[in-house]
Amino acid sequence: MPFSAKLIRRLRRLLIVLACVATLIAVAWQIENIRGEREWKATLKTYADRGEPLDTLPVPLPIPAEENFLQTPLLTPLLLEKYDSSKLTAFRSKEPFFDFAPTTQTLWDNGEHLNLGLLARDIAKQRAEKKLPALSPSKDADLILAQFNIEKPDLAELREAALFRPLARVVRPGPPPAIGQLLKIEFPNFSIQRYFARQLMFQSSALLANSQPDLAYPSVLAAIQLAKGLGDHPYTLVETMISAVLIRMAIQPVWEGVRQHSFTDSQLARFSASFSEMDLLGALAQTIRNERNNAMFLPLSSVSEPTASEWHPGLYALMPEGWWLQNKTRMVRMNDPVLEAIASQETPGFRAKLQAMQYPPPSFSPAPYSFFAEAFMTSYEKIVPNVARSANATRLALTACALERHRLAHGAYPDSLTALVPAYLPSVPLDIIDGAPLRYRLNPDATFTLYSLGLDGDDDNGHRAPTGSNDLTTDGDWAW
Repeated sequence: MPFSAKLIRRLRRLLIVLACVATLIAVAWQIENIRGEREWKATLKTYADRGEPLDTLPVPLPIPAEENFLQTPLLTPLLLEKYDSSKLTAFRSKEPFFDFAPTTQTLWDNGEHLNLGLLARDIAKQRAEKKLPALSPSKDADLILAQFNIEKPDLAELREAALFRPLARVVRPGPPPAIGQLLKIEFPNFSIQRYFARQLMFQSSALLANSQPDLAYPSVLAAIQLAKGLGDHPYTLVETMISAVLIRMAIQPVWEGVRQHSFTDSQLARFSASFSEMDLLGALAQTIRNERNNAMFLPLSSVSEPTASEWHPGLYALMPEGWWLQNKTRMVRMNDPVLEAIASQETPGFRAKLQAMQYPPPSFSPAPYSFFAEAFMTSYEKIVPNVARSANATRLALTACALERHRLAHGAYPDSLTALVPAYLPSVPLDIIDGAPLRYRLNPDATFTLYSLGLDGDDDNGHRAPTGSNDLTTDGDWAW
């Protein structure tokens, strides 16, 4: 049936309208692409000009494998294995204490020694559950040392490596990761590192309780090296966070040994040197930049669809490339408050910067230029304060070691921390929270009080938060 002239005219008008709409969409699409490309190029230049290029990942200078604590014959094949890999599964099957979960204890940062009696009971319980014969020692420290024997090959290797391998860093096989490929690299396995770190801590505390500091020393140093290696030029946030956890664990026997006057000057000097080489907040900032830069060079096809209800699933595939480029600019800028907060450590404004970090940021909205940002946003509100606390812990530890060295040389602790410079410290360590020197006083009983302000910024005279408080409480000081 032939179309009427009237219908043909209507169809012609409709086609003209559709052509006009298509032309407008194409023009708008092209405009958005041009805007996005211009904004992204400007962003690349801005960050490059201020020394933060977005198109690179840092490549640290290599270190000799024979001097690298994390490249021992034991750690090399296990450090980067996934939990369910054949290698780690085989290792776990031979280690009945790999999944050992002792009762959580309050430790040095709450002013407590490791409770050896509680740990000994946990060991006995684990052995019973694994149907292993009971250990014969009646003394708690001896039972712990029977379980975590210093002559056990794995632990003996780590103890020896700590003495003769002064460097520590995660080294991955093959070339350094290319930009956009960071998430494809092997990640350190927290379970294997926690397994060794716990054994070394338990072993060290038991040896100190048995008045065997010379035997404890290699175990203490090995635990420090394990933590230090994960924070030395890390590529990923995971490495920095594990390092922050492990160093607090490694400090436990140092704290106990300093209180008991157990270590020699040379041993304390070695501990101090290791602590002074750690820069956890600097490592955190670098890993934030690494993951930010890597995300900027992921293809759009690798990005999940936005979850915001305002955008229909699948529509993201039809958006102009310019929107993606402008989304990347927003994602870069959303990391700036976190990096600015870290950079403000050791200043009175640090706490205010921490408190200003919000997830999602106040400026976030599911608009076309920012709706992918949520997929790349990490909540740093808890991560930065946690790492800051561990970073401050290393400063407290190296200062306490210097104080004990002064006591060994002069028979007493000094009246002020300035007496430690330059013989034991190059300068007085600063409080990360406000930039003042760490707080110190000599007590009437010839002991000392050493502390940092806590997250509330108040000077509580060295009094800690109540026992049982979480690490991010704003109550109390961070005290040695």
